[in-house]
Amino acid sequence: MPRSIRNGVGFLGYIVRPDYLLVRRRVVSRLKARLRDYEQKLVRPRSGHTLFRHDPATLAGLRATWASYRAHLKMANTHRLWETIQNRHGWVRHFFALEEELLVPRMKIVPVFQRLTDQYRFFTSRWPECLLLFQVGRFYEWHDEQVERMSRWLGLRPLVRRRGFRSRCGVPVRFGPWCVRALVAHGVPVALIRETDNRPWLGGVKPRELTDFWQPLPVEGLEMR
Repeated sequence: MPRSIRNGVGFLGYIVRPDYLLVRRRVVSRLKARLRDYEQKLVRPRSGHTLFRHDPATLAGLRATWASYRAHLKMANTHRLWETIQNRHGWVRHFFALEEELLVPRMKIVPVFQRLTDQYRFFTSRWPECLLLFQVGRFYEWHDEQVERMSRWLGLRPLVRRRGFRSRCGVPVRFGPWCVRALVAHGVPVALIRETDNRPWLGGVKPRELTDFWQPLPVEGLEMR
């Protein structure tokens, strides 16, 4: 049966009309489902805080999915739709900055360091508002100005300092969950810097990466920038 051209013609995921293109609902539904799936893997709301999981493979998949669907939607009249998607999934802003509507990682590749002091200060400079759970073997350690904060909030006593640092304190790794609960209760964001074997260790200090980030308040309705 003949149909009016004003109703549009389906073609490659679009509805083609005389003056403009629309995106098919099933394409939008798939995108929303993919983003919900990534959110479930990367963002875990908890009582009093939100846990962000920094999994490189999952984040790479999210970035590729975002770019693919953005390229598809950009061809059609989807400005308001894209704004709605960005606002609904503001959690993405924790991991990425938005540049020309594409995702750019906020966390740069961690360089190879020859000294532990330089590596530690790299991470503290990236998240100055955080307290780090900085893994050194079977312990989490804090140095310099972070020692003062840990002493004040958790009552930890300074230990014998490491070379290159003014002061040091720490706890065994098994006490990490206790530290996190106590710190987020004080409204302090916490970043876990874990030793990793994901990259060849050819010299210098052992490679470390951000793997988990605890934000004291649940993240809702973040605006993309």
